[in-house]
Amino acid sequence: MKQTTIYITAILSVLLTGCSSRNGQSAESRAPLLVNTLIITYDSISERHQYSGEVRSSANIDLHHPLGGEVVSLHVKSGDVVRKGQLLAVIDSTRAHALHESAVAQLRQAEDAYQRVGGVHEKGVVADVKWVDIQTQLAQARQSERATLKTLTDCRITAPYDGTIASLNVHVGQHVLPGQSLLTLTDTHNMEIVFSVPEQDMPDIDAGEQIEVNVPAANYTSRANVMPKTVVSNPLTHTYLLRATLVHPSPQPGQSKSPRLLPGMLGTVRLYDTTQPLLSINGECVHTTTDGPAVWIVQDGKAHRQNISTGGFSSKGVIVTGGLTEGDTLITQGYQKLYEGAEVAVRSETATQ
Repeated sequence: MKQTTIYITAILSVLLTGCSSRNGQSAESRAPLLVNTLIITYDSISERHQYSGEVRSSANIDLHHPLGGEVVSLHVKSGDVVRKGQLLAVIDSTRAHALHESAVAQLRQAEDAYQRVGGVHEKGVVADVKWVDIQTQLAQARQSERATLKTLTDCRITAPYDGTIASLNVHVGQHVLPGQSLLTLTDTHNMEIVFSVPEQDMPDIDAGEQIEVNVPAANYTSRANVMPKTVVSNPLTHTYLLRATLVHPSPQPGQSKSPRLLPGMLGTVRLYDTTQPLLSINGECVHTTTDGPAVWIVQDGKAHRQNISTGGFSSKGVIVTGGLTEGDTLITQGYQKLYEGAEVAVRSETATQ
């Protein structure tokens, strides 16, 4: 029995000694992980706020007729580009013509009374009160004639300005009510971009401040100025709606025609603030953890995961507002296999961002 125990003890000792030897050899032979690093420094960059915007027309109106009536003809269709004064539609003018003829008859009667009573009024035969009444009737008749003439003229619906037919709301033969929309005209020459700004950013934006606008669908990039700010916020999102007039695009080198901005196109608005010293790093170095954004840095030759706080974006990447200081060594490449405390060897180091 004692001999068996001795044999088992000896075998266990050999096995444990072998495992210990192999583990020690593995730890000693593990090579440092190669990484690229960057020494973080403050840099004077233009901090940039970015917002999503939508292109809209500066003027958008529904054309209608005050009397209504049957639609006799339509001379445009949805999407047509029209010029100021171009004929768009015609409404039956029978009723408008009758009203104008009645107004003309009343005007002639008022003018006749004015001439007859005016002669005797000078001789003192007609009282002043009667003469004032005759003058009032003449003025009213003239105003009525002008109003009915405009109503008659408006039976021919014309474009009040250059634009595009956004929608056609009637068809030939349809009877429309007074004030009912016949078609919608959009001014596509004078466009603006509308974008929402969080309430915390509003104090930093002034009327007339320059922004950069990019509309990918129209291959359009230009500068614009913020229009006077609104004082009414969205109660649900706590944002304010700002506008900026867009410069009408012109053909770029290599383009046969100018890019066409259309209402509803989406764009990006970038606001450049006053130049100030900031810490900015490449966004690819930032990864998300359960504690928030973090980066890998080198401390005493070993990798350390450092939590950071960010404050938007700049032209050079993510703006870091906390967690890093000037002089820290940021790992820019090779961080995929890192773990806390891993020994690292610097393969390439950059002095500035």
